[in-house]
Parts: sequence; C-alpha cells; structure tokens
Amino acid sequence: MIRVARPSVGEEEAAAVREVLLSGKFVSGRRVEQFEQSLGEYVGADHVVATNSGTSALHLALVALGVGPGDEVIVPAVTFFATVSSVLQVGATPVFADISGETLCLDPEDVSARVTHRTCAILFVHLFGCPGPVDELTQLCRSRGIRLVEDCAQAHGARTDEGHVGTIGDVGAFSFFATKNMTTGEGGALVTNDPAIANDARLRRSHGMTSRHTHEVLGYNYRMTEIAAAIGIAQLDRLDELNRRRIDNSKTLQERLGDVPWLQFPQAPVSGHVYFWCPVRVNRKLLGMETTDLIDRLREDGVECRNRYLEPLYRQPALAAYRQSDGTAYDTCNLPVSEAAAPELIGLPNHPDLTDDEIDTVVTIIRGIST
Repeated sequence: MIRVARPSVGEEEAAAVREVLLSGKFVSGRRVEQFEQSLGEYVGADHVVATNSGTSALHLALVALGVGPGDEVIVPAVTFFATVSSVLQVGATPVFADISGETLCLDPEDVSARVTHRTCAILFVHLFGCPGPVDELTQLCRSRGIRLVEDCAQAHGARTDEGHVGTIGDVGAFSFFATKNMTTGEGGALVTNDPAIANDARLRRSHGMTSRHTHEVLGYNYRMTEIAAAIGIAQLDRLDELNRRRIDNSKTLQERLGDVPWLQFPQAPVSGHVYFWCPVRVNRKLLGMETTDLIDRLREDGVECRNRYLEPLYRQPALAAYRQSDGTAYDTCNLPVSEAAAPELIGLPNHPDLTDDEIDTVVTIIRGIST
C-alpha cells in the first residue's frame, strides 16, 4: 500500500528521544525552551508557547485575547473541527464564512460581509499548507478592532509577502501531529509578537500557576513534554528539506495528472505553499462515481488517499446543541463554494519519503481509471 501520509523520522529523532529518557527530565525542561526559541527564530515571532496540541494552542490564543460569551468568531466551513471547537470552548459563537474555490481558504469578501458589532475575532486557516490571503483581512481587522488568529496547523514553513504564516495576525497556532509537515508526535505551539498574549498563554498552559503553591488564574494542563520538544528540535532542522520534497512531489502529480478530465487541482499561489496535502477536486459527474467510491477503488489498487468531511462543518452533529446568533440552527447554513468543495476534495500521497516508483504507480493507477 502506498501510504497517503506518514511521519518522516530517523536516527536523529530516535537519539534525541533516548537522551531525554535517560535524563529523567520529562517535563518543563531545557528542550522545551530550546524548541520555543528555535521555532520563534524560524517563523520570526518574538514569543512562542509550546503546547501539547494544536487544539490547545488555539484555545489558549482565544482565551488570551479575551474572547468569550456574546462574541462572534468568523471561521471557515471547510477545515478540521478543532478550529470550531476552540471557539465553542470559550463560550463564543462560531460564524461560518465561505471559502475561495482557488485557495480553499477563507474568502476575504465573504468574511467582510459577515462582520457584525459582535465580531471579536477572525480565525483564518491556511488550509492544506496554502498561505491564504490573510493579509487582505489585516486592514479590516485593524479598522474594526477585530483580532486576527491564524490557524497554521497545516502550514509549517508557508510564507506570504508579509512574512511567515502565524506572524501576520495577532497570534498563530501550529499543530505537530504525527503526519503534519513536521511532528513532535503530538504537540502544538502558539506564536505571537505580543508579550501580553504570550504571558497569559504561558501562565494558563500550566494550571495558571505562578509558584508551586499559587494558582493565579484558571489554567489547564497544556504543557509540551521534553520528549515531544526533542523530536521537534530535530524536525525543525529538517523542515525546509521535508517541505521541499512535499512541494516537489505535489508539483509532479499536478504536472502528470493535470489533463485528467475528472480531476481539478486548486489554483495555488505562485510561491509559499507547503502542501500538507496535495489536494484535488473530483468531478463526480465526469468520473461517474462518488468520491468515497473512488477512495475505495484506489485503496483496492494499492493507493491510499484521504478526504476529511463530505459536508461543511456546520452540519456536524456536535453543533446540534448550539445556535447561531440569530437563534437558528447551524445546519440551516448554506455556503455555495463550501457545499461544492467539501464532498469533492481528496488528498493524494505526497509525503517526503515517497519514491519515484511510488509516484509513477499513483499516476498510472489514477490515469487508468476510466470515465
């Protein structure tokens, strides 16, 4: 089976983990501090707070910004659910906006149309490694006093003309899950140039403790372990090379499959995309089968691919217990681009350890599927 994704780790990461295990220091040590410093230098952020997941980094970011009940946070309808659940965790109301059919990230024009007097923040996701047009929203946010949060869970190393993603808004959040562009096994990080945001997040990351005997604020157990940080340090050193391979693999697939009539590759920016996924849209009518049937067919032929959700997030059962600001149910939302894209999107194998022979096989099998 040609895997769609896998962590790219080796002897360097193994040696780093072994060193931590033998040290007896597993939590809140020098490796976490070193990882935070290295990541800050890499992305160009003054402050980094390492966490145990990307979801906890998002949660800390919203808490530090003071987002809470009565506030609205604009989010995309095509992304991982943690983007939305972090808003619900602070008691705020998610407001779904449509995406661009080209970048698959939030459409700034649609976002602007959904801003109200309750809008406290915009949570912009750089989906599949695409550095979306977040800079187009900075002026809107500044003029309206809205905080801009970047969800960079799939965009390590992605850049725009304004800088590395995560540093353009008020705060950014990264995930280091096993199959991301770089991994710590599980882990995350909050990045910001605002010391107040960083100090609040760092305090709440460890139970709100200022000393062994004092809890100043309500906090959480969101600490990154020394083992995770050790893996992260090794991975960060390799990130540019790992991304180069992802980009090369994705562009090879685009070039060799670009004329397949039932496949459409979203239009990527000229540069800066780091291809967490190599996303394609499946024209089900031309193909003559549903996306799920295509995934099953490819798996039977030895090629694993993936999709996320078949519908926009506002139809998730977890949202049935919540209401939009106007009192209506979330499943009454209808965003045309999100509706069209969600059931069509799949990711092709593009991980850094793919061989040329495996790419040849993927191309041959996909081209062999008749319409």
